[in-house]
Amino acid sequence: MVLYRRETGLALGDAGGQVLLLGPHGSMADAVKYDVLGSDASYSRDEAGGWHADWVPSLGKANEPGKPAP
Repeated sequence: MVLYRRETGLALGDAGGQVLLLGPHGSMADAVKYDVLGSDASYSRDEAGGWHADWVPSLGKANEPGKPAP
C-alpha cells in the first residue's frame, strides 16, 4: 500500500515517530516506529514483517531489497 501525502494529507515526521494502523472499531491492528528518514524516502516491510528504510520504492510491486551496484 502506498499512501501519498497529496492524496491523504498524511505525512511522517522528519525526526522519526510512530505510525499506528487502527481497525474499524479503533483497536490497534499494527504499529511501527521509525527513525529519521530522508526526503521522499520509502519505508518497506518484508515478508517476515521486518522494516527497511534502505529499500528502493517499489510502487505496484513486491517490496524487495535494492540490487547491489555493479
